[in-house]
Amino acid sequence: MLDFVSIILYFSFTMLVLFFLMLYDLFTMWSIICTNELNQEGHRAKRKKPFSMTAIKNIVTNPMFVVKIRYNRYEN
Repeated sequence: MLDFVSIILYFSFTMLVLFFLMLYDLFTMWSIICTNELNQEGHRAKRKKPFSMTAIKNIVTNPMFVVKIRYNRYEN
């Protein structure tokens, strides 16, 4: 019985890792597409430079854009 449980746990962990790798690949492809479109349309990042994948990542994970921070709300 222990052998069967360890096999099931191994496969479920493997599937979870594959799922997150797929998500990472999708995010990477999405970042590349967004970067190319923004640069082709003539948009610029800070300091008038073209957008990079890092700039897109920083925008998407910024707490102000993800609405983790609310305007005019304070914590003690």
